[in-house]
Amino acid sequence: ELMGFTVLLLTNSKRPSSSPEYTMVDAWIEMSRMPSGYRSIRYLEVHKLRGSDFVPGQHAVQISRSGIATLPRLEAVLGSALSVPDAEGRLSTGIDRLDAMTHGGYPENSTTLVLGATGIGKSTLGLHFLSGCTPERPGLLFGFYETRERMVRKARDRGIDLQRLLDSGAVRMVWHPPTENRLDVLGHELLRHVRDGGVR
Repeated sequence: ELMGFTVLLLTNSKRPSSSPEYTMVDAWIEMSRMPSGYRSIRYLEVHKLRGSDFVPGQHAVQISRSGIATLPRLEAVLGSALSVPDAEGRLSTGIDRLDAMTHGGYPENSTTLVLGATGIGKSTLGLHFLSGCTPERPGLLFGFYETRERMVRKARDRGIDLQRLLDSGAVRMVWHPPTENRLDVLGHELLRHVRDGGVR
């Protein structure tokens, strides 16, 4: 600071929090790696950053060919910041009798969990809901098991032209293999697709 330049100190040795270095530096950032099952996950934690507000706690780090990305814990950065606009309308489930049973479908700006065993009809219910999407009110299918081709075929077998919805931009589909996923990484990607695609 006296010389007017910026210093970045890197060390691989662990020091107790009482070490004098921590009182002298303006920022203290710790990077770590922890085992999680058969893999390890990188984390970044800011312990000190003078003159600024920071999100405390450990945050996931990804290192790839694109560089390094830090993914703050979603509940830490969005938990208190989200304000859902009030809405009194309802959205069709895509199934007339279910709409009648639920007094018009799903409440707008809400989250609905459909729970059931494999083969019970969850994907079919989701496809019917997506069938109501338009390019002006687009939807997103963010899936893990069935590929785009299988979902298009499954929808066609149920009388839903998912391929037309995908081609028109009414629905976007993002598929991930069901293994080697991390929740914060998926959460950030999901929100990016919602934001970038204007998903409703």
